[in-house]
Parts: sequence; structure tokens; C-alpha cells
Amino acid sequence: MRVFLNFMQLLQLSFIPKNQRYAHRKCGGSTGMCDELRDILQKNKNGLLKKSTLYQFDDLPFNFDKNISVMINDGNEVFIKGDIPDYEVYQYRRCFVHSENFCLEKIAEYGNSSLTVQKERLADYSSNGVELQWPNLNKARCFPGKSCISCLSEKPENDFLFQNGDLFIVGIAPINNADLENPLGCGPIRESNGWETAQSISFAIDDANSNQDVFPNTTIGYIILNSCNQPVLTTKKLLDILSNGLILKNGTTIHDISSRILAVVAALGSSISQATAKVLQEFNIVQVAYGSTAAVLSDRSKYQYFLRVSTPDTNQAKAMINMLKLLNSSYIQILYSEGTYGEGGRDEIVRVAKTLKVCVANDIKVTEGKYSNILDSLRRKPYAQIVLLFLKSHVVTEVMKMISGGMESKEFMFIASEAFGTNVDIIENNPKLEGSMSLSLEMLIDKYKLMQYIYSKLTERYYSNPWTRPYFENRYKCYFPRSFDKTTNTECKNVFQEYNKTDKDFNIWSSFALNAAKVALKGTYFAFLDMCGARLKTICPEYRKHLKQVWEIIRQQQIDLNGTETSVFDENGDGSLGHVFYQIQKSKNSPRKLEFNKIGSFSDFLISLSTKMT
Repeated sequence: MRVFLNFMQLLQLSFIPKNQRYAHRKCGGSTGMCDELRDILQKNKNGLLKKSTLYQFDDLPFNFDKNISVMINDGNEVFIKGDIPDYEVYQYRRCFVHSENFCLEKIAEYGNSSLTVQKERLADYSSNGVELQWPNLNKARCFPGKSCISCLSEKPENDFLFQNGDLFIVGIAPINNADLENPLGCGPIRESNGWETAQSISFAIDDANSNQDVFPNTTIGYIILNSCNQPVLTTKKLLDILSNGLILKNGTTIHDISSRILAVVAALGSSISQATAKVLQEFNIVQVAYGSTAAVLSDRSKYQYFLRVSTPDTNQAKAMINMLKLLNSSYIQILYSEGTYGEGGRDEIVRVAKTLKVCVANDIKVTEGKYSNILDSLRRKPYAQIVLLFLKSHVVTEVMKMISGGMESKEFMFIASEAFGTNVDIIENNPKLEGSMSLSLEMLIDKYKLMQYIYSKLTERYYSNPWTRPYFENRYKCYFPRSFDKTTNTECKNVFQEYNKTDKDFNIWSSFALNAAKVALKGTYFAFLDMCGARLKTICPEYRKHLKQVWEIIRQQQIDLNGTETSVFDENGDGSLGHVFYQIQKSKNSPRKLEFNKIGSFSDFLISLSTKMT
């Protein structure tokens, strides 16, 4: 109430002289309220106010040095304009004049969307009552060994990475795993194929803004959403920003997002891409996936505006079965994840196996979080020693640890899909996997440039990636000084240094995400230029109306892969790169250590071996 008391007094002082003059005109020299004035007030309450809609503080009975005026609109709403803040901020502290007392002292003003703090007026107090001055104030903190749950972000699914721009690329990455009990919730943060993937998308866009090769004189912003590997949650998020815009952490709303989106770069998981595609088709927005290898996504009657830089699982299944024939084996088991990716992969293996006379003795569906009976299921068919894996990337590590922990050496040999790839976490301290194989997709990138970008962001003072702290804390089992979960008892030190060296290996989906964003930017630029012109900074109606043409222009683009301009899409908009075979072998430098060695590739229905298998 005290904050507005001065305004009330000023308004009263301003209105009284004007109302006195008005009363004098209506009532003459008589004292009190005459009948004419009383009648006006009863029948037309707004009469006095509407005689003047602008009030200046120019006839106050004391000196007033602020340039302020009061405006009253047709709805009789009062607006104070001029040399005055929207809000004043006060701190309860020892009084400046009478320091033995405590009172509210003004420390800041908020106006024009900016907070101006008089730091020298801030105070704090130690446990024994000693007054502390800026900057030596007490800071909210959680002590080592403690978890300050009330301060933790309760809803990581609401976090996003944002950079404003004239136009937008929207990215989607699985920063967290799914909450298996809630289709709208997020589980633990992922250690791979999440945070780095988001950074790769933002790098492609920031790099384009820097170089001005595409969209010169226009700033491309990005909105990167956390899918939590949940199709329903991802759909909800997309519909929300397309319909209502984006509410930033400071409360600002970015309106009209849908009319500024050039393309969506998404997703890793096939089930996420399926859900995303259905939404984006309704809004006439093209989608470029960096993962999502399920065969079903090749159906352009269902997924009209969908492209992907990854090669579909039809090619991968053929590669696996052809490798079996090379090994003179025709008796297999399949281990696959529940969902579009795993089930689609299983279906392709069964289809190809039938044409090449390979017997599928057993196929085992893996439900996330339920791995204890998998080895027993495999042992029901002990003579089918070669097991083909189509497991999701965030599932395969735990499944392989569970299986190899209980199986005998050489009991089973695995040929794994690209989700297994060259992930060293899977083979570390896992000697029973020696001799097994995996497929991988490879797209070359400038690793050093990406590494420099990420390191610069990590060391940037005000960089606000909401997932950086939990990602590194989970990855290294440590805590940062301002963390609200310090139960690990180990402070994070030098954890960013992996991005400040020359031999950093990125997960395969980081390179695919970067290149997907690059080709999306390049393709949409040429489509935008053709349909909207060079000067426009908003998306024109033709761009949405002729989306199949936008899709085709993106599909035709080539990007630089190791100095060579390369087409990344086939005629159907699927990735055109072949698969690479790796075998898990003992390291020549350290025989106790396993490593991935490239042994060949598969393309155009042929396996080409480049080195001898062990």
C-alpha cells in the first residue's frame, strides 16, 4: 500500500485544483456543491474526468521535480507517464538515517523492461548480526552431501534452449529419458545422444548467422525442445508453441512462432519423428530428421514433408543378413526394443531373412527397464548363437551389461544396429563382447570447430543452456558449486576440458544433427529466396502453400562432407549413405582393452571388407 501512497496523494493534488475551477464555473461564487454540479455527478460520473484527459503536475503547492503526466483513456483507465519507474524495489534492512532501527529502504527501480539496482544500498547480515555489504552477501547454497529438493527444477520437460531471431529453426533432442510411468513426464538425464545433439543443432545455426552464407541480413533463431523420448509430450510441446508462442524464463512471450518457423530438425527416435510429422503436416512445416531410421518413415503418403539424413533400417537389415551369409550362418535370434525403431527393425530382418533362407529361431521384445530375464530367453535356443540387435541407444548399454554379466565367454555373438554403433561405454570392461560386430552410420564434420564452439559456450559467463549442469553432473557423478543436489560429495572440476583437446570423439548422432540442421538451413534459404524474395524477413504465404516444392529444394541440396559436396538424400528423401561394419577386437596397444575396428561397409546390396575379421 505504501508503494502507491505517493501516487494517490499526487493524483488528488492534481485533480483538486481542476475540479475547483470546474465547480466555480458551474456554481459561481457559492460555497459547497450547487444543484447543477450535484446533478452532473449523479447522472454522468465521468463528466469531470472527461473535461480533461491530460493532467500535468504543474500547479502543485510544493516543488515537484519529476516530469510526469497522467493520462485517462476513454475507459477511465489511468496511466502515469514520464520520469517514473514501473516498480520500485525495497529491502528490509537497517535504516540509513536511524541505523538502530530496521525499515524498508529503496534499492532498485524497474522500468523499460530493465532492473536498475543500487548495489551499494544492498545489505545482508551474518548469523551474529554483523552487517554485510555488496558483494560480500550471503548466497543461497546447498551444502556438500545434501540434496536441496525444494530448489531443484521440478519439471525438466518444460526447459528449452532459445535464441531469438527473425525466423526460426526448431530442434528436438532427447535430453532426458522417458518417465515410464507418465507419458508427459521426463526420467533421468541421458549421458549420450542428447545434450551434445542439441549443441550440434545450435552450432549449425550460430555458425550460419556468423558466416552469412545463407539468409544474409536476417537472423535465424532456434528453439530446441527436450522430447524426453516421449511422443505424447513432444506433440503437446509442439502444439503449444505453434498455437500460443513461447514463454521465456523472464515471463516474456514470443508470439507468432508458427509463422516464423522455416523447418523442424527432428528427431532421433523414430516414434518421436512419427508423432512430430503428424503435427507439422497440419501446419505445413517441413521436417528434417537426423536419426529416426525406421522403415515406416519412408512412406511419403503418410509422411509427406519428412526427410532424413540417416539411412533407413531396410538397408541395415540387409547388411546384417548379408553378413550372416558371409559367416556361413543361417540360424539366428533377434533382440529388439519395444516401439517403432525396434519392431520395425525386427520386421525388416524377418522379411530379408526369409528371402535369403535364414531361420529366425527366436525373437525377443525388450521392454525398457525390464532386462533380468533376457539371458534366460536367449538360452532357450542355445544353438542360435548369433543374435541380431535392434535396441534403442539409451537401452542397449544396460541390456548388454546385463547379458554379458551372466553369459559364458563365446556363448553368444552379437551383430548390432547403429544404435550400438561405436559407443565405447558399451564395451568398456566387457571382455565377453570380443568378436561381436556393430553397424554404424558416419557423416564427416569439422570436429575441431564443433568442439571449439561447445567449449566457448561452456565457458561463456551468461550462457543459459538449462541442461548443461545436470548433464555434466550425471556424466561425471559430481556437483557444481551452485547445484542443489550435492549428494555425490565430489565437486565437478575440469569437466569441460574434454571439449578443449584435439582428440574428442562425438557420438554419431551429433554429426547427423549438425548436418541435418545445415542442409535444412541451406534448402530453406533457396526455397525462401525463390518464393519470398531476398528482402523479406517474414515467411510469405507461398512458402507454406507450396511446401512440397520446399521439400524438393531441400532434398536436392548437397553439403560439404570432408571437402566434397555430397548429396545426402535419395529420391524419396531418405538418407543415401551406406552402413559401416565394425568388429569389437582387442586393442593392439593394450590387449586388456577392447576397441572398435572398421572391417568393411555395406552399400548397393554388397559387403566390402577392408580388413580381416577375428
